[in-house]
Amino acid sequence: MLQARLQKLWLREVQDRRPEFYLLILLLFWPDDVQPAITNPPNLEKCLTKMRHSYKKYQKYLCGRYLVPLFFFGKGKGLQRLVHTSKLNQTALVLLNEGDGSVEIKDLQRINGQVRNHKVFAIRGEKQIQVAPHDPASVCKRGQVSFYLGFTIREPVAYNIRYEENSFRGAYYMKNNKT
Repeated sequence: MLQARLQKLWLREVQDRRPEFYLLILLLFWPDDVQPAITNPPNLEKCLTKMRHSYKKYQKYLCGRYLVPLFFFGKGKGLQRLVHTSKLNQTALVLLNEGDGSVEIKDLQRINGQVRNHKVFAIRGEKQIQVAPHDPASVCKRGQVSFYLGFTIREPVAYNIRYEENSFRGAYYMKNNKT
């Protein structure tokens, strides 16, 4: 019901929406392997572009503060897959921020992705969605990666990026796809 209402609002193309609107669209329409496909979902790339633009107007009120992710992508189904930051213990939050790729957080699901041209892409089915790296130094080379996905009011953020050792198929794809 909420998704249907948001789809109608999305199609109205109102200018100057706040970043929270786009965050809600991302949270409710983020592709999920288990969830049935939604008919005519919002274009998430367009949503991300609008979200980043909207955030630029909003950031002056934050005075350069660090953006804490409000939610992380978890192992549940439907809305249960969204894990609020307050549900993670303090140790898990510290480990996420340290950037150690070997860390495993019990309630969170690692997302498969790729690094190309110092940009991180989450791969969800046929979709490739650009996300920001929490630690830009961790995306120094091309390759198949996995990471924990956090959602801020600016954009989705990849935490604990881990390069996959045996990714022959992905390496072939990246070698032949120069985007």
